Amino acid sequence: MTLKSMISDVRIRAADLGADRYPDKLIIEWLNQAYRDLCARLPAELLKSVTTSAIGDLANGTALYSLPASFTQYVNALYDGNHKCLRISQEKRTLVNDNVFYTAATANPYCILWEDQIEFFPTPNTAASYTLYFIAKPTDMASPATDSPSLPEFVHSYLVLYAVARAFQELGNFPQARELINEYEAKIQEIRYLYSPSGPKETGRRDYRTPSAPINPPIT
Repeated sequence: MTLKSMISDVRIRAADLGADRYPDKLIIEWLNQAYRDLCARLPAELLKSVTTSAIGDLANGTALYSLPASFTQYVNALYDGNHKCLRISQEKRTLVNDNVFYTAATANPYCILWEDQIEFFPTPNTAASYTLYFIAKPTDMASPATDSPSLPEFVHSYLVLYAVARAFQELGNFPQARELINEYEAKIQEIRYLYSPSGPKETGRRDYRTPSAPINPPIT
């Protein structure tokens, strides 16, 4: 869907065909808010078009490195050239040094993501390089006639759903706005479940273009 068609869909669902309530600029901002949110939360498998990489230098004795300014979601990282890192949680930070099962080596590296930094194990003891693959923050859509989100087509309707919720919120219809936001969140949660390690495997993944009931009950 182009930005123009999404704006039109929002106006239809928000009963604003005459553009009396919501200027295009406001609707575009809502659509871009959802665009940024989805790029940060959808599974990386669906975001290949916004996946990029950055190469950095590993300095002797330095484990922490700044994340790129455009970073929004981790995909993977290569340490010292071509050794794929295993990402571990912040809670397991002490295990790298204290637990033999977490002993890091150049051929068996780990990484931890902090708020705006990535930490590598083992700490480099010589100059080398790393490659970080990540989902970048998307460029905001601006031109209705030509711009469209770099997301799978079926996800475009999620942007519209979010924008319609914001329109009802703007109007003061908070029950309707909450209902639509709950629907938006349920769609995201189901896709995340389908692509998670605990997702369905026996008969293959369900068709995520036609989600079933929400995984989590709506907020009331």
